[in-house]
Amino acid sequence: MRAAHIQNLTGLRGFAALSVLLLHIRYGDLANAYGYFAFLFQTRGLGVDVFFVLSGFILAYVHGKDFDHGLQPREAMSFWVARLARIYPVHVFMLVITAFILPMHLLYDWSPVDTKYTFYANLFLVHSWGVTPDLTFNQPSWSISCEWAAYLIFPFLAYFTRKWGKISFTLLLIGLALYAPYLQPKMLANGIWTIKCITYFVAGYCAYQVCHDLPDSKYWRITALAIAPLILLLFLTTSIQYYFDQVFPLLVIVMVASLFRAGPIWLYSNPVSVYLGKISYSLYMCHIMVLFVERKMFGMMDLKYEIPLILAFSMAIYHGIEEPARKVIRMVSDARRLERQKKLFTESYTQTLTTERKALSE
Repeated sequence: MRAAHIQNLTGLRGFAALSVLLLHIRYGDLANAYGYFAFLFQTRGLGVDVFFVLSGFILAYVHGKDFDHGLQPREAMSFWVARLARIYPVHVFMLVITAFILPMHLLYDWSPVDTKYTFYANLFLVHSWGVTPDLTFNQPSWSISCEWAAYLIFPFLAYFTRKWGKISFTLLLIGLALYAPYLQPKMLANGIWTIKCITYFVAGYCAYQVCHDLPDSKYWRITALAIAPLILLLFLTTSIQYYFDQVFPLLVIVMVASLFRAGPIWLYSNPVSVYLGKISYSLYMCHIMVLFVERKMFGMMDLKYEIPLILAFSMAIYHGIEEPARKVIRMVSDARRLERQKKLFTESYTQTLTTERKALSE
């Protein structure tokens, strides 16, 4: 049953990535070209907010109890290695592509802020921490820098949430998510985007802590089925756009929690949605680059060609870079962990045997 719940959230992540793609792919007079569907191209990047709520929620589900008994350096390092294996290979691949390979063939233009300094900031995943006020190199990676910051605080978050009391701490942090929309950043200045994204991440973590303890109810499914159409309706109602932006984080928190508790919902858990969710990270990371190169080479193309082209590149990166690299890194990490466990067992066994022999000799 839990697998079905996670499938719902995987499908939701796919739709969030698609909303970011539609935001960046838009062009022309949308009102005339797409009529009532024009709002789908004007999501204002809110799909990224969904990513961070989802990330915090799922990590709470998977790793929330890993630090119940303390902040052990080995457990924290193991967690960080696993998370780095999730994001770093594709990030480095796209950084090399946009920094060296495409410019070499005149297929990608550096901006004035693409410097040696910002390259190293990208390489070490700190480029959204206030070190530069601009988007650099592979532009979508700004949020991956924010994600890495959230990963770094996760062990501390998990430990102190358990230590200080789950419900009170959780409600306090969910309240922070309602404040996040007021952190309107001007690009990346002062690391405001990182602060905002961590706030959403923490809110997602806390949402799991609350919804996990609530009783089962048919209302989870009713809410899960109703909230997506409600969000789309609010997108269409432009006259309340300002107020919608303020309540959107809370709507996402409720949506994620209800999808987790509702059981399988076909719209999110069907194979197509789940697969889109699986490739969503690669899709998010490569879509700007593919759009730039394709339009530089061929000019503006119809959406029925551009979207499949981006999806094809996303699938190639997912199967060729993301999954293989993650498996290799985790394999190495698991091998080292097993070696440590074997060493500890050997030392413990040797010590026990020595003690027993000493006792027998006496």
